[in-house]
Amino acid sequence: MTPQHIRVTEVDGHAVVCFNNLERVVVPGEELEQLDSELQALAGRESWASVILDFEDEPFIPYCAFEAVLVRLHKMFGKRLKLCNVPSLVMEHFQTNRLATVFHIWATRDDALQASHTGRQAKEQDRDH
Repeated sequence: MTPQHIRVTEVDGHAVVCFNNLERVVVPGEELEQLDSELQALAGRESWASVILDFEDEPFIPYCAFEAVLVRLHKMFGKRLKLCNVPSLVMEHFQTNRLATVFHIWATRDDALQASHTGRQAKEQDRDH
């Protein structure tokens, strides 16, 4: 299966995942299941030091439909999962639901990669962007 919803680039042993048109995944259904499958397939690559989900080029993130997928990924990858470039509206939602304390969220891809190299975890001020 060729991924249709994600693009994965390896950077110094870390998987950087970018998304393709998340606005198509607005409600649970076939599109969300396919995205979930594509992301879960990343778990087979234990060689990656971390998996960074980069939302930089996504103007819209269907966080209500996508939230369960992110929680499942967090359970699979633990501290190896990092999020970056999360839009402020989604960050507000994560803070309200206390998911901002569950996920390791960084302002930029470079910040997430640097943290992955050093093993540093997100600090509260790093999460505010």
